[in-house]
Amino acid sequence: MNVDRLARLKILATSLHEAMSRYDFSDSGLNLQHFPSECCHQACKLLTMFLFDHGFTEIEKCVGSRPDDPTGEHLWIIVEGFIVDITAYQFDDTLERAIVASDSSWHTQFHGRKKQFGKEQEPLGQFVSRMKIQYASFYEELKQEASRIATE
Repeated sequence: MNVDRLARLKILATSLHEAMSRYDFSDSGLNLQHFPSECCHQACKLLTMFLFDHGFTEIEKCVGSRPDDPTGEHLWIIVEGFIVDITAYQFDDTLERAIVASDSSWHTQFHGRKKQFGKEQEPLGQFVSRMKIQYASFYEELKQEASRIATE
């Protein structure tokens, strides 16, 4: 990934994070009202959709748990080899609002494994299209706000 593309990835991830922090999810029917707490799965889906819409098509989901809490999972995404996480700061041991890094010492504490989004063998584009229907009540508004923030 070239420097400009990495900078764009950071701007987009940070912008979506900011838009989600401002958004009122109370009518969404999803567990996003207390973003970023306990909503990493939904946030990863939205972040994947948003980045896919902006030309990032090599995206994988990563699921991990800490050795001291094997039942508590955390999710983040890998975009073209870079860790992207907009909910990590829900934990007390990190302060970064949006992590975009080739290596993250914070994430190494999780026993992470890559998993496919959506149904088995479902192409990412098909998954994104399906999620746009599921999140239709607010995704376009959230996307517009995040895109506006990205251009400020």
